[in-house]
Amino acid sequence: MTLYGEIEPSDYLTSIERSLVKKTGIQRFPNNQEIKSALKEKDVYNINQRTRSICWNCWKTTTTGNM
Repeated sequence: MTLYGEIEPSDYLTSIERSLVKKTGIQRFPNNQEIKSALKEKDVYNINQRTRSICWNCWKTTTTGNM
């Protein structure tokens, strides 16, 4: 089942969280330590322009609340 199919409109945030947590294998959501390690290891300053723009736009929308 896709993430879209697992979302409950009446309980949007909780259903997304539940869906991401129960994924396994390659689809699983990384834990905090894995994210911290990846940010330390990856060269985020020298990523290509398209990826940088996508990341910037995602960060900007989540911090300002504008979607």
